[in-house]
Amino acid sequence: MSEGKKRDNNPQGQQQESKTISVRAFFETTPPGVLVSVKGFPRSRSSFAPPSIHSMQNLDQYVLPDIELHCPTEKNCGGIRTYSAHTEFSLDQGQDLFAFIEYRCRNCGESIKIFAIQAALPHGRDVASACKFGERPSFGPPLPSKLIDLLRPEWEYFQKGRRAENQGLGIGAFSYYRRVIESQKGVILEEIIKAAEKLNADPHLIAELSRAKSETQFTKALEGVKSSLPSQLMIAGANPLLLLHDALSEGMHKESDEECLKKAGDIRVIMAELAERLAQVLKEDQELKAAVSRLQKLRQQRGNG
Repeated sequence: MSEGKKRDNNPQGQQQESKTISVRAFFETTPPGVLVSVKGFPRSRSSFAPPSIHSMQNLDQYVLPDIELHCPTEKNCGGIRTYSAHTEFSLDQGQDLFAFIEYRCRNCGESIKIFAIQAALPHGRDVASACKFGERPSFGPPLPSKLIDLLRPEWEYFQKGRRAENQGLGIGAFSYYRRVIESQKGVILEEIIKAAEKLNADPHLIAELSRAKSETQFTKALEGVKSSLPSQLMIAGANPLLLLHDALSEGMHKESDEECLKKAGDIRVIMAELAERLAQVLKEDQELKAAVSRLQKLRQQRGNG
């Protein structure tokens, strides 16, 4: 599935990385839009002469390597699994190719990852220039389902922020994430209030969070929250609300794109962890209520009997 058309070895607008990496690292850890030096792309069998001198131990020169990716198939996987290539691809000296590469999870056989790549190997060299034009599912670790539940009305914009972050567009990623958090401020604070009440938090905290919901801006709302959150909601010993406040308080036009990119990544990580902690606290509450309800019904049935 490769196309042998000649292409520009350094398309305009792509970031250039000088470090030479493996084919596996290229597929696993390199985001789209970054031009990298890659060593080890498979060679076609015809490029070796005479082919009869090559034994079975040299077959790795003809095939793409297995890679480790997150498999989203919850029934059988739901974690890091080994993926194998289901597309034949080879790159010989003097070739400049565009190709779609399909990988499939070896464990469940259901999850598929598709990469769109360009790779060029100049004559007389063993290191290729390669770039991903895109991949599906999108690059990067998966976002937790609990975060989707928390931000669902604005999830499309959060995904746009994630795509901008993957492409190294810091200002774009930051602006999308900030938009989502500002829009979902009331939902986020309401979930924190529910969790805090379940954990028997300080009444002053509950009151402060309730007042914060009436503010129009997320950063302004948090300025009135002085009490500490319950330890179960703290992240690495820090208050996630204060962390988000610090990240969002500076205007994106006052910082460089690189600084905005770092903050965007921090915002995504903190929001994902906060969503997981809120879900865990509220899940425990639901499980407890369900258990009490079942036992009360059993007690009533025995009493009626």
